[in-house]
Formats: sequence, structure tokens, C-alpha cells
Amino acid sequence: MSVSKMLRFMMLLFLLVASFIWIEKSYSAQTISYELAPIKSADPIEQVYKSFENATFNWEMKTPDYTLVMTTGNDQMHKKLTGLQTPWSSLSGQEAVLSESVASRLLKTSASNKQTLKILDHPFLVSNVIREGDYLFIPFNEKLLTQNWQRVRFFYTAENLQSAELTDERLFNLMTLSGFEVLNKNFSKNPIYLFYNLAQLLCLYALLLFVRLLSNSFNQTRLALLEKRQALKPFYGFKTFVKAEKKALIRCFLKLLGLVLLGFTLVKFLDNMILPKVLIPSNWFSLSSYYDIYQLLANNWNYQLQFGFTGVMQMCLRLVSLIVLYVVLIDQWLLKKVILNASK
Repeated sequence: MSVSKMLRFMMLLFLLVASFIWIEKSYSAQTISYELAPIKSADPIEQVYKSFENATFNWEMKTPDYTLVMTTGNDQMHKKLTGLQTPWSSLSGQEAVLSESVASRLLKTSASNKQTLKILDHPFLVSNVIREGDYLFIPFNEKLLTQNWQRVRFFYTAENLQSAELTDERLFNLMTLSGFEVLNKNFSKNPIYLFYNLAQLLCLYALLLFVRLLSNSFNQTRLALLEKRQALKPFYGFKTFVKAEKKALIRCFLKLLGLVLLGFTLVKFLDNMILPKVLIPSNWFSLSSYYDIYQLLANNWNYQLQFGFTGVMQMCLRLVSLIVLYVVLIDQWLLKKVILNASK
């Protein structure tokens, strides 16, 4: 691999790893989110909270000035860099939390000054101002369920990444039995670990190149030794041949050992990849299984295109766009520059 190709490989790997670290620090990979049909009563919400205390129900409504979110709390769990601290998770009464951009428009200040706002014909006292977003948060009120909410979301953060899929099965069954209609489902780990998996695949590609080069070198050395052995066989015994070609035999053994170690490394990389469960077919030899995967992914994508992407998916798309822009423009420009300089 040439120096220019090595530098391009390292730069692309750096971008993928940096993207993974950034998005993983921003959002929790253990979070499961559901898009729900309108909820008319608080009774099923209470049933869910009996089994999943850290759950979050959000009702969203876009206005000309901000996005209004009515929440049951715990919003700080699925978004790591959020400004919603512990007091917000146990809100009671008529308190509101605004982002800085909304506060500057409505209150003419970016700091909380205990002003009162009238929202949906109800008075709310501004208790906190957070940094990010363009949101106005109000606590859950059963009387407001009849409002024209455009979107109802449910979030739950599992204890660890390994238990997320099992938690989803229990959670989905409980939601269905409680009377909720789940319109769409998303795992935060899928867009987060996209960059992790791409970095792994890039490393696998580089390892395969090394395997091919080392394999070709090993075969050349092996064939040269075999030809030499056949040519000298009438004159020298095996022990004499080994002593004479000791260095060449050691090089051949080391190359073989390198191939074995690279093989173990490749298997380890494949084992460390974190693939979405939805991408694993129920039957590897059935075309209908692959069609079911395609249909599920297409429906999920179409739903998000129609109603909007989740926060973690929005960040993922922005990072992917930046990496594609780098590959299409900057990387290709660097490649052409290197070729032109080499031709001179």
C-alpha cells in the first residue's frame, strides 16, 4: 500500500471513529423508541410505569416559534448531552423548561427569570433554560391529551446494550396488552454503531489486502523452496537441504504464522461487529426472509421520511453527509493532486 493510500485510509478511519465517539457520547445506545398512535387516557401510561419506571412519554406539537413537548419526564436518560437535569425528571405542577433560542424569542433573555407563559390556555412558570434544541417542555397533564398533538413518542433506556433486544420484546408485549398502538420502532444503537461497523469493515478491507500480499509472498517463497529442493534432491539429503536453506525456511514459517494470526484477527473483527437484529434473516436459505428485512427497513425509512427522523438519526445523517462530502470532494481532490505530482 502506497503512502498516499495509507494516509487516505487513516483519514477515513479517523472520521468514522470520531463520528462514532461523538454520536455515542450524545445519545444512549441502549434506548428504544416507539412512535405511538394518539393516547386518550392516562390509565395505560400508569400500567407501563409500574414495570418500567424510567420510561418517557412525549407529545409533540410544532408551532411557528418552537416545538412544544409535553413529557412525563426522564428525558435526560436517552440523550446524554441534554440539559434536562434530575429535577426535571420529577416535575410536578405547572413548570416549563425552554431552550435558549426559544427563551430569547419569548422572554427576550437566555436565562430563567421565573416568568409565566400561557401555553395551551394553561399558565406555566419557566423553571429552567437548557442549551440545545428549539423546544419548550411542559410536564404531563391528562387534561391536555385532547389537544391536537402531531406526534406521540415513547422512550426507554435498557440497562445495557446486550439486554436491549430482550427488553424490547417485553416492552412491546406490555404496550400491546395495555392498549397502545405502536406505529414504528427504532433502536438508537443502529445509527450509533453504523460508524463503528463501517470502521470495522474498513479495517477488515485493509487486513484482507495484507492477507493477499502475505499469501502471495508465502506462495512465492514456498514454490521457490520446492523447486530448489527438487533440483538439489539428487545431490543433498533433506537434513543438508534444511541447513542450507535455514533462513528461507524460517521466512516461510514466519509468513505462514502471520497468515494464521491475520486469520484470527479477521474472525475477531467479524465477531466484534454489532449488527442490528433486523438485518439477520430468520432463514438464511429463504428469499422471503430477505424480502421481509427489506420491507421492514423500507417501511421504517418511509415512516421517518414522512413524520420526521429521531434525534439520533438526524445526527447520524449529518455525520454521514459530512463523510460522503469528504470522500467525494476532498479525498478525490487529494488523489488527483497526488497523481499529478507523481506524473511530473
